[in-house]
Amino acid sequence: VGAARVIVWENKSKSGDSTTWKNFKVEKWYKKGDEWKSTTYFNNRELLELRAALDKAILEESIKVYTTKD
Repeated sequence: VGAARVIVWENKSKSGDSTTWKNFKVEKWYKKGDEWKSTTYFNNRELLELRAALDKAILEESIKVYTTKD
């Protein structure tokens, strides 16, 4: 979403069982001159893009979000 990216990959247990889990990396890409660069810093506007990208990742990866009651 915009310059924000959420990269998702699945890991598998090395113990031979069927355990898997997903890791997520957040970053943004920008062009400086002719070169593409990435960073993990976001300004106010980009935070909204990051939020949208995270919402999309949560939806597409079927992540269950648990809440606790105080």
